[in-house]
Amino acid sequence: MKQSMPEMTRIPDRRRARRLVVSLTVFWLVWGLLVGAMVTGRSGAVFGVGFAAAMASMGCFYWTFLDVWRDVLQAPAWRVLLLPSVRRARLTNRLMRNLYRPSWLWSTLRATEWSPMVLAAGLLTLLVADLVLFVVMMGHSYPR
Repeated sequence: MKQSMPEMTRIPDRRRARRLVVSLTVFWLVWGLLVGAMVTGRSGAVFGVGFAAAMASMGCFYWTFLDVWRDVLQAPAWRVLLLPSVRRARLTNRLMRNLYRPSWLWSTLRATEWSPMVLAAGLLTLLVADLVLFVVMMGHSYPR
């Protein structure tokens, strides 16, 4: 069952767009804090709480993302996440490709009705900072 192209590039409403942006921001913040804690050697109980927060924020992100296409998937988001099927898996895979489309990302940032330039700069800064922390952590993990 092939979906039309406009159906595959649906833009979330304001509430869902904000939830997507906030959950992604929380994930990257927590992930950066966890990597920083691991680099400094302070990863005890902080790691467990941070890991749970990161998983919850990613769950919220994917739940919201799949909820945007509820009628296309012909199933609620919880069913797509917890009870996979081959047909829905193929369709979900096609929908996930929207996460790599700059036009969809920009439209989602605009849908929040917040400043898209500030959001894009903030999210990009978080992503770059997390990647730098990850590279630093990998340098500490493998001594020469």
